[in-house]
Amino acid sequence: SVALDALFLRPAMSLLKLLGYAVLMTYFGYRGLSIGITAGTMYAFIQYINRLFDPLIEVTQNFSTLQTSMVSAGRVFALIDERTYEPLQENGQAKVKDGTI
Repeated sequence: SVALDALFLRPAMSLLKLLGYAVLMTYFGYRGLSIGITAGTMYAFIQYINRLFDPLIEVTQNFSTLQTSMVSAGRVFALIDERTYEPLQENGQAKVKDGTI
């Protein structure tokens, strides 16, 4: 169902972010010994991964809200498009009977 897709989408994005960290650490771990990687370079690449994945994670957090909003909007439009029932009036006159209208 759609709710389950939204429920698992954010953890999947977080997992991809963690895999990005793992690939980064592995690459710099092996290459850093031979070419010499500074802490600033490592920090920059960690920030690159954050800047790549953080907006995607925020979108997935709002995805279920977006889906709920779309369903609600569909219901509102269906209600607006519904034909209204107008009761029939006899002749529009009020009758006084026993002192009441």
